[in-house]
Amino acid sequence: MKKATRPNAWMRSRAFCAIAAAALAVSAYAVPENAATATVPVSMYATAEENDSIYGTVDELPVFPGGDQACAKWLADHLKYPAKCEKEKIEGRVIVQFVVERNGKISNVKAIRSPHPDLSETAIRTMRKMPKWNPGKNGGQAVRCRMNLPVMFRLRK
Repeated sequence: MKKATRPNAWMRSRAFCAIAAAALAVSAYAVPENAATATVPVSMYATAEENDSIYGTVDELPVFPGGDQACAKWLADHLKYPAKCEKEKIEGRVIVQFVVERNGKISNVKAIRSPHPDLSETAIRTMRKMPKWNPGKNGGQAVRCRMNLPVMFRLRK
């Protein structure tokens, strides 16, 4: 005896297969595991691939001297909470995008997401004062690399 199936069961299984195929296709475009080893959330976007181009996916990511914890400590020590935002109790995460040049200097700093313009301005000003990073490498050569770094602003209670 054959069991009766629900009328929409075949549609659900086809939808599941379509979603699984889409997820598999998207995962093919993911950054390789060895390309990102940072604890600080970093995401990168590829651009052109010429001599002076800014790379998105590289063999070795740029690293702040001392690692991610040293970067977080440096930001905590040098970041000044804007008085206006402190008074109005504005908190949040500013996503700062920047380029680590071949020599390790930071350039093209801009805020791509922020809860308040004053927080953006403060995060950008602080990032521009950062010491040189160890540059990213592709094929064993130092390359320009675009990175995103979240900068958290939290009021102490």
